[in-house]
Amino acid sequence: MTKLFFTLPFALVVASCNPYDPDLGNNPFRCAGQQPFCPEGYECTRRDDNVSVCEAVFVPDGNCEGTDGTEPNDNIQSAYDTGIPAVGDNFRLLGIELCPSNDVDLFKIVVETNNDIIIGEVKTLAGLTVEAGILAANQTVVAAATETAPGTYTIETDNLTSGVYFLRIRPIGGATGKYEINVSVASSN
Repeated sequence: MTKLFFTLPFALVVASCNPYDPDLGNNPFRCAGQQPFCPEGYECTRRDDNVSVCEAVFVPDGNCEGTDGTEPNDNIQSAYDTGIPAVGDNFRLLGIELCPSNDVDLFKIVVETNNDIIIGEVKTLAGLTVEAGILAANQTVVAAATETAPGTYTIETDNLTSGVYFLRIRPIGGATGKYEINVSVASSN
């Protein structure tokens, strides 16, 4: 009887084991060492020379609020955590949606070393025009993005002090639509 008692729970644990938890969330995690490198809905991306991580690839369904997996992220208290620098120095996210027309999206970036810089790129789809900037923890704008090509906005800060910063993106003119971001923290040397 004792043998059956211990065997049954062990069998249930083994049977329920899955290489990927169905609730992995939006924070990046290391890629597997073999195929499949990431579960469905995630893409394996090399963050630096030594680390490859699975990042969520969202395909919004066109409805507002929360369809891209980052909401709510409308203020610094609920900003979406990029995982910089805990997982790596780069962060990329596709299929983010600005909707409704007064939506504001914020992404948290931690700078650990004085004099590092934040480099970012925002690409919009289907004619969406945005205002993008890097904010300090006190919500002052540290750097504003420049539209370098239609639908492509680039941003680079001057040397920063260590601390928490935020990439803020908001639509211009009441527009709604999808965009993607690519953000990194680098040494200014």
